[in-house]
Parts: sequence; structure tokens; C-alpha cells
Amino acid sequence: MTSALACGGDDSDDSTTAAETSATDPSTGTDPTVDPTVDPTVDPTVDPTVDPTVDPDTGSSTADPTVDPDTGSSTEPGTDSGTDTGTEAECELYCTTFIATCQDGADGIDGADGYADQAACTDACAGFVLDDGTPMSGDDLECRGYHLMNAIAMPDQGHCGHADIDGSGVCV
Repeated sequence: MTSALACGGDDSDDSTTAAETSATDPSTGTDPTVDPTVDPTVDPTVDPTVDPTVDPDTGSSTADPTVDPDTGSSTEPGTDSGTDTGTEAECELYCTTFIATCQDGADGIDGADGYADQAACTDACAGFVLDDGTPMSGDDLECRGYHLMNAIAMPDQGHCGHADIDGSGVCV
């Protein structure tokens, strides 16, 4: 007599399905191991009531006192941001905006002196002081940017002239 044996396992009834081994509660459709009141995007190890810039032992500020928290510029004597010049990205933005707003070809409009082209503007901008601390005046890129934004918001009010290479009596 021959006997047929099943290969590869025991003969016990293992009819457990994937749904039965899941952590999801079939009556609610939720995972009972996950707390729904906990925001998964918040780091539970960080106390939101503690100011990270204050030393908990001394109560004094750990923020660098030589850095303006609003601008990130150094406030330490001898490190005046008025010595920094426009970066390539800042000059690219200024020149692209100036040419689109305040030029018609190589001619300036609204009182502006035009640049010969983008490269001439970028070269001039690289020599502009970045910020002398006076946003609406001063021979710097900050002043020119301020008046350039005004030229966009209020066309034909003379702001293009203030934003150009010589500052037209305002950004000087």
C-alpha cells in the first residue's frame, strides 16, 4: 500500500490570513499601537517651552551678541557689513530686475541711466557696497534694491533713477 505524504510542512491547519496578523483593528480600521493624539512631525525630545538661546544654568543668553538676530549681519566693531559687496546671485537678481523694469533696450526709463547689457550691470553691481545700514539712501545695493522695488510698485515715480548705477542723488 502506498501512502501520500505532503512535503514541506506539518499537517496542522494554518488558516491565519494576512488581515488577521495586521495591527489594524478590523472594527475601526485604525492601528491600535499608534497614539492618534501624538503629532508625528513634532520631536518629542524637544521642549517647546524652553528657549534654546538661554543657558538653563545661568539664565543668560547663548546667542552671539555680535550678530543682529534680524539680519544675521555682524554688529561687532570693524566688521561693518558696509564693506561687503554684492554677491553674484544678488547682482544677477538686481540686474535682471533693473533691466526688465527700468530699461528700454540700453536706454534707461523713468530717469534711469541704462546699462549697456546684463554683463555691464553685473560688473557695476559687483562693486556696490551691499548694505551701509540706510535702506532708503546710501551708495549701496540695499538702497538700489529698495528703489527698484518701488519702481515696480509705483512706475513713473522716478524710482528707476534712484536704482541705477549713479543713484541719481539718492543712492549715493
